Amino acid sequence: MSNTKTPTTKTQSEPCQEWEWTSEQIERRNARDRILAREVGIEIGRRREAVKNEKQSAKSFTRGLFIGIALVIMVYLIGLAGADYANATTIRIGSGDASQRVTYKPYKKDLPPGWRVYLEVCKREQPAKGWGWAAVAWTQTHNHSFVGGCGLTLANFGEIRHASWPATMNLLSPRDQLWACFFLFWKHARIGQEMRGSYEAGQRYGSTVWDVHTQFGFWGFAADGETMA
Repeated sequence: MSNTKTPTTKTQSEPCQEWEWTSEQIERRNARDRILAREVGIEIGRRREAVKNEKQSAKSFTRGLFIGIALVIMVYLIGLAGADYANATTIRIGSGDASQRVTYKPYKKDLPPGWRVYLEVCKREQPAKGWGWAAVAWTQTHNHSFVGGCGLTLANFGEIRHASWPATMNLLSPRDQLWACFFLFWKHARIGQEMRGSYEAGQRYGSTVWDVHTQFGFWGFAADGETMA
């Protein structure tokens, strides 16, 4: 047995070298980072735009809803006013500087100029038990040729019937029956004025529409179209 030791050889490891990026690799990496950053930015922008559009859409819908409701209300009110004014009838009454334009509007409560005279006519044409307005049989139909309360024949009523009125006079309100008297009187008063050449003669002619006019001395109106002459 030999005591000779075998010399051992120590292996010396090579030092670890650091990876070095070439300029071309660095450029490719930077280009890739730029593309990624751009895509991320685009996606963020898209999402922000979508949220913004959603909010604007909701706001536009709400605004449009309110505008639509307002327009519907406006059209409805204009329709009511338009129906009222479309059916309005305007005539001139009286004579000279005292004359005036009078407009009838359906569904209103105003009475025609000279309404007290027409009420007196109605009290005598179709009297009823009572006082004032109740002294007229406004809805009577037993006198088939003169239905209603003011003694207008069916032909008379057809001459001046307003578009908004029913087919027969007895279905009119007392207020509108007085307006019917008003229109009938002034239609015939103007006819008489043309035929006879003066305002006063026309007034006398218009009063003869009713036979009862002599019972309370009605021969027409003064120049204002309201006061009994």
